[in-house]
Amino acid sequence: MALPSLTFDCEILTPTFLAGARQSGAPELRGPSLRGALRYWYRALLGGRGVTDRGRRRRKEAEIFGSPDRASPIQVRLLPYGVTASDNRRASEIDKLGSSNTGTRYLWYFTHPTLKKKGDYDPSEDRRYIAPGASFEAQLRLRPDLLGGGDPDEVPQDEVLQEKEVLQEAARAFWLLVHLGGLGLRVRRMAGAFEADLVESPDHLDLPSFDPSPGAPGGYDDWFARQLKRFGAGAQATSARPPFDALTADHFSAWRLGIPQGNWKDLVEKVGDKLESHRGDLDVPEKVGLGLPMVTPSETDSIDVTQGGTPVDRRASPLWLQSVRGPDGRFDAVATFMKSQFAAGGDRVTVSWEGEEETVNDPYEKLGTFVRDEDFKSVSLLPE
Repeated sequence: MALPSLTFDCEILTPTFLAGARQSGAPELRGPSLRGALRYWYRALLGGRGVTDRGRRRRKEAEIFGSPDRASPIQVRLLPYGVTASDNRRASEIDKLGSSNTGTRYLWYFTHPTLKKKGDYDPSEDRRYIAPGASFEAQLRLRPDLLGGGDPDEVPQDEVLQEKEVLQEAARAFWLLVHLGGLGLRVRRMAGAFEADLVESPDHLDLPSFDPSPGAPGGYDDWFARQLKRFGAGAQATSARPPFDALTADHFSAWRLGIPQGNWKDLVEKVGDKLESHRGDLDVPEKVGLGLPMVTPSETDSIDVTQGGTPVDRRASPLWLQSVRGPDGRFDAVATFMKSQFAAGGDRVTVSWEGEEETVNDPYEKLGTFVRDEDFKSVSLLPE
């Protein structure tokens, strides 16, 4: 008897840097990479529903994607049936990546070795990517024998998910991954985008729509907002910023930038140019909100960020930029902000640079100005 499953036909939209056994080796589509991305977006969805307590959030994550002590009831399979040898390419083949002063170079600078260090160029050190247009099949298969489980004293019976609910939750995580995220390196900066078409699923499931039909009432933006509302993204508000990236009502926003382009190359270039210009207009302390570490032109121009005397060396950017393809076939960008707690001790940090020092109470204060650029026609994608 076949196991209940969801099957998606997928197409890659922007270069996808997925390393295999070697960082500069052939890129590989692997189930664990997809599972890790799905877990991230499901965690963000749980946060948007108000599940911010660490213990409860981990238990609910484990019900879908497993834990070190519990096997996942969802098997994740990737079949790269449409990925050929010609789709395995070097970063140096991307237009404008090796040129000076381009948006593409700004977004994807360290995929190309000549952009990281001086000396002779060795093509073997190029990051490899799967080219746009390549296709693959993704399958989320349910193992009913692995449903439930866990300590009954810790998991209330009314919170234990049933078979159809597990598949529905997995589908919602997949929808968020497809429309807000992606796979691989530089996924927060336009790389690794793909689209998906649901081609097989069991009957009687409450699943999100993966097809923004051209004639949909209200157009693409309303269709997008309806899907978010359907599965509770942004349903709950939290006065304090959550300790992890979450789709909460007051710390999450999503925007279509309104700059449709005929191909992904022009879109990446335009968004990269705008982000570089935006960052250049910010003072040093204001740039902290875009993530750490901050890259500087010279090793002597170090920028140090501390919290209570403790260095804050790394902080992923709260800004996700990704490419989507609309019903008309043109490419547009979606900007997603998830303003979670900046560091372990909260948001307040001290920034030191070139003999100066400043305390920053809200590192995210200037982030919203990016989507309000005069060249964008930004539209909110959140449900009203």
